[in-house]
Amino acid sequence: MLNVSNNSAGVRVDTAGRVVIPAELRQKLGIKAGDELILRDDEHGIHLQTFTQAVKAVQEIFAPYRPPGKSVVDELIREREEEARREYGE
Repeated sequence: MLNVSNNSAGVRVDTAGRVVIPAELRQKLGIKAGDELILRDDEHGIHLQTFTQAVKAVQEIFAPYRPPGKSVVDELIREREEEARREYGE
């Protein structure tokens, strides 16, 4: 390990392409052996996220489109119930 700060660490890639996430960061992020992570790349570099972090990021992206005071889940359930009633003539 090269250097560790509050939210980043310098690491090395071994000959098998593996990178060790330092224990401090694993503990801070709640990452345990066997957990699946999401790895993506873009023009800014490589990004590694926990599933929880990825879900939160997507929720933040779509938050401006969510109607205030409405539950999109309740709305979806209502729409599906109406479709079922129309389909089955209830």
